[in-house]
Amino acid sequence: QPEGGFLVQFADLEEAFTEGDTEEQAAFNAAEVLTAVLAQRIEDGDTIPLPQEAQGRPVAVPDAPVQAALLLHFA
Repeated sequence: QPEGGFLVQFADLEEAFTEGDTEEQAAFNAAEVLTAVLAQRIEDGDTIPLPQEAQGRPVAVPDAPVQAALLLHFA
């Protein structure tokens, strides 16, 4: 961001965004928000899009329980 810090947006999940003062903080926050948004979508029975290719961008990963739920969802 121009004033400092890092903004994180998810192209596939418009309601998922966060920020951090450092890259490390932004990455941690990204994993947290991704986990929360995906867990809520699973719980609500909402659509979960397959992720786009990273194309050199950093990648965030949800926590293990949400990953397991996604594996079952897409199986």
